[in-house]
Amino acid sequence: MGDSLYSFVIVDDEPEIREGIRDTIPWEELGFSFAGACANGFEALELAERIQIDAVMTDINMPFLDGLAFTHRLAALSPATKVLIISGYDDFEYARKAVQLQVYEYIVKPVTPKELRAVLEKLKATLDQERAERLNLEQIKKQLSESMPLMRERFLVRLAEGKQRPADIPERIAALGLDLPVRGAAYQCLILDFVCPREGEHFAIDLLTQRHVVEQFLEAGETGILFQDREDRPTLLIWNSDRAYLYREGLKIAETLCRSLQSLGLKDTILGVGEPVEDPEDLPVSYNSAADALTAAALRGMSGVSVYRELVGKTGFS
Repeated sequence: MGDSLYSFVIVDDEPEIREGIRDTIPWEELGFSFAGACANGFEALELAERIQIDAVMTDINMPFLDGLAFTHRLAALSPATKVLIISGYDDFEYARKAVQLQVYEYIVKPVTPKELRAVLEKLKATLDQERAERLNLEQIKKQLSESMPLMRERFLVRLAEGKQRPADIPERIAALGLDLPVRGAAYQCLILDFVCPREGEHFAIDLLTQRHVVEQFLEAGETGILFQDREDRPTLLIWNSDRAYLYREGLKIAETLCRSLQSLGLKDTILGVGEPVEDPEDLPVSYNSAADALTAAALRGMSGVSVYRELVGKTGFS
């Protein structure tokens, strides 16, 4: 049995019918694997609990649990299973109930092998189409999952640059699964850079070192989101409900990160500390002030923490 074959089960209380259908149909040729023949609905439900059944053909008139009652229970247990009901009654009421239960096919006895083969060919085409759609959806989900980090980075860059429509910000934060409050908090940007410009391999290695140190800091349980701006500078976005506390905490974080990087040999690291703001749409104010702090330090050839508020002589928290 190949993995591409669909499992098929027969449920009928008459052994000769079960065996006749089982033995007269070329299952694998039609794309199915014969997975079982059950004497009643209870046996079939027990089987469905053990294996995945892609399709089941059940008689409608059986003792203990008739075909319609079995179909109803099976739908709760295995909703994707296709059900073919075979009945000796060309009865509108039976057919109506079968439609309500979303039965795939209602077959009236007697049914010839040729007729049953045609039903199975149609069923195979339906199952193939559903499998293709499912695989396509899974591929889309996989691609989306793989691209999510890049999508988050792009959004955060646009947010920091003021290029994101304010009305769309809450929806985008939710859609991207960002753990970022959209109200009731203050926000602050910290940007990392170097006094001495890097090129090529040295730049890549030192940049990865900076990112790694910030990532380790966040993995230790600190609140924040790391992204890389358009100038490839690691940018840390932090937030807190108390603006004054956030500012003090931002200074502590900056000092901690700078010490860690300097201990790793990156002694010309600069970390610009921006002003806290009270709305996500105002994040460009914090980002630009952090960038200005970096520029001022670089012009002076000074490494370490550079605080925008100290550059402009602010003393309050407004």
